[in-house]
Amino acid sequence: MLLDHLARRPSEIDAINGMVPVVAVAVGTRAPYNEVVTAIVKSRESAF
Repeated sequence: MLLDHLARRPSEIDAINGMVPVVAVAVGTRAPYNEVVTAIVKSRESAF
């Protein structure tokens, strides 16, 4: 992902980290740190 950001390309954040909260909800728990990290990366990518 670092190389993607340095090249100002969208990363695979949804496939790598974004699925963790989805799976967590499916098994009855939460993954708040993963939600925040995904949101931060997506926010930075929106500036590309």
